[in-house]
Amino acid sequence: MNRRLPLLLGAAVLLLGAGLQAVNTALVASKLRNAAPNVVKVEGVGPASVWLAVTVPAMGAGTVGALQPVAHTSLLRTTCAGAWTLAFGARIDAFDSPRTISGVSLAGWQPCIDAGRAQQAAIVRDATISYLGCSAKLDSLQASLDGDTHAEVAARLELGASPACANLLPPSAGAVPMALLTPATLSLTARYDLPQTTTPAAAPSGGWLRRLLEMKTAHNLEVTLPAGRATVAFESTSASGSGASSPELHLTFHAEGLASSQLPADRRHIDLRWHLDHETGQAVLNGRTINRNPVAASRPAGLVTLGSEECGPTRPDDSRALHFVEAGEQGEPLRPEQLQRALAAVDDAVAGGGALVSVFVHGWQHSAASPDAYVCAFGDVVASAAEMERYAARTSGRRARQVIGIYVGWPGAVYPDELVNAVGTFWNRLGVADRLGARDAAVRMLIDGLSARVARGSREARADRRSVLVVAGHSMGARSVFHALQDTLLDTAAPAAGTPSPDLVLLLNPAFSATLYRALHDRQLKCAPERMPVLLFSSETDSVTRQVYPAGQTVTYPYGTGSAIPFLEYVYTAPNFQEFVTHRLRMELVKGDPPTPTGAQTILRGFERIPAGSQELYTDNPVTVYRQPASGRPGTDDAWYRMRLSAVEGHRECVPAGVSSAVVEVDTRIVPDHGSIFTPPFVEYIVRLLNRQARGPVAR
Repeated sequence: MNRRLPLLLGAAVLLLGAGLQAVNTALVASKLRNAAPNVVKVEGVGPASVWLAVTVPAMGAGTVGALQPVAHTSLLRTTCAGAWTLAFGARIDAFDSPRTISGVSLAGWQPCIDAGRAQQAAIVRDATISYLGCSAKLDSLQASLDGDTHAEVAARLELGASPACANLLPPSAGAVPMALLTPATLSLTARYDLPQTTTPAAAPSGGWLRRLLEMKTAHNLEVTLPAGRATVAFESTSASGSGASSPELHLTFHAEGLASSQLPADRRHIDLRWHLDHETGQAVLNGRTINRNPVAASRPAGLVTLGSEECGPTRPDDSRALHFVEAGEQGEPLRPEQLQRALAAVDDAVAGGGALVSVFVHGWQHSAASPDAYVCAFGDVVASAAEMERYAARTSGRRARQVIGIYVGWPGAVYPDELVNAVGTFWNRLGVADRLGARDAAVRMLIDGLSARVARGSREARADRRSVLVVAGHSMGARSVFHALQDTLLDTAAPAAGTPSPDLVLLLNPAFSATLYRALHDRQLKCAPERMPVLLFSSETDSVTRQVYPAGQTVTYPYGTGSAIPFLEYVYTAPNFQEFVTHRLRMELVKGDPPTPTGAQTILRGFERIPAGSQELYTDNPVTVYRQPASGRPGTDDAWYRMRLSAVEGHRECVPAGVSSAVVEVDTRIVPDHGSIFTPPFVEYIVRLLNRQARGPVAR
């Protein structure tokens, strides 16, 4: 009996081990099936391993190959790091499979996942990542999840010494020698303290990214170059402090060497704290407390003259004057009488000689408060348009129409510090811009009211129309304008049966995703009737919509939710999504150097800026600009540069003889960046376009 006991115990242990092994194998197979029932297929089950064949569907414009991982379910096994373990779970190895996702190719990778009962970990080694010819080596990426306590991610990336990598730098970086950039390494570590409950707190916006920031998180990035080093740390903690209801965010930045020498002295070290929703009204920058701008109307109702104390010397022939309509955080009119007085002014003008109404909605980091450069620049455009209208009326013997400019202000600039706004407010302001264009909000109310009034003054079909409405928006202001007009733009009813609408809509460097524009783009491909021409302009060197916006959209994309939204359409803005681009606006130099973005506005000279007898002011393609003499008109030999709009290959012009909707990529010499929109070339181009639109017959 005593001799049988060890055998019985041994047999019992073997049976128990076999049973536990079978249970572990079955549990792993079941979890894998349940995790992705439409993706994971268990092909074979052995005593020590589960063989899997996994097919990953294509994402975006890229192509993803088939993964064939092996899940080793032996209770005694080696981990991805090479250590032995005795535990339930599995080690999942994937075969090397080169693939491309959204233009990014990944090759030579060796992914491995340790899946345990209370701890999970993943390692990717020796991967090569390539994008547009630029290659980088990912030495390793490691992630671990310890129960419901915390998760950690660590990665190290080495940039390749290729000219193609330099081409990915923003144009503002200039010609940077690759010797200054390589070898370059990026090291990232991140830690997330996961909540104990699986029920997330209600959040007004932000989706999974907001819920992530509601946790306690820490991210540390170090970039090492031959000539210097830079470190960035970003942390988030749950709401704390008086009046705080959103997580507190903390960003630090420190640069040394070359990276430091390229920055202003007060930007080489940054320590910034703020709350995601800015509800406390304060941010702390390098130990200095900065209070947010008040959310209140700053302009009186009615026509406001922009004096020399705000905008410099007044024009000798006319003062600059605008109507203001200011809105709050929810898009509500802050001073309703501003809106009422602006609409009443248009009523009076329509009842007289007619009205040329121009609305401008500013974007991020601007407002209606004094001083704001956009207020003065828009005032100059309106004043010059008034001068040109009076001249045209005199020469044609008709009554001059009244030119009315309406500036829509909203809290685009949260703090009186550009750095704090740039770092801490971009994504928060997108929600405000959306509310600004919603039904019963200021922009929608203004456009609807103006459209109805201008329509009453434009019923006579004649070459010189009595009243015209042009609506322009920049950046997030363009986003609010598009939201306000989206229903009208997509209305398939006959234009005559619908509500009145603007005569022309200009969206400048707009900050909204291509997915929102898809339905309108598809209609335009069919040359469907348009309620109004909509022109989207985007600078080819706009780093905000071409780099900042896509970066943020990438982390907010609803991964793994079965979303039907194409990844690239979600990430890129409409005019930066190449499928949607219909035209390119280019500059052709005739004589001399190109104009500077901060040069004097040619339009300030009124009709004198073109040779005598020329009809150039009513031509928008091409637009010829002349060098301006000290006095009098320029001659034909003074032609300086031309701007020419050309359709991209394969695009069909739906209205060859008129102004139709277009998505335009703009030469950097015309619009050099995101914010420089009131440049002499671009303003001249827009004024010529408006001249033609106001003069020529346009069917409603």
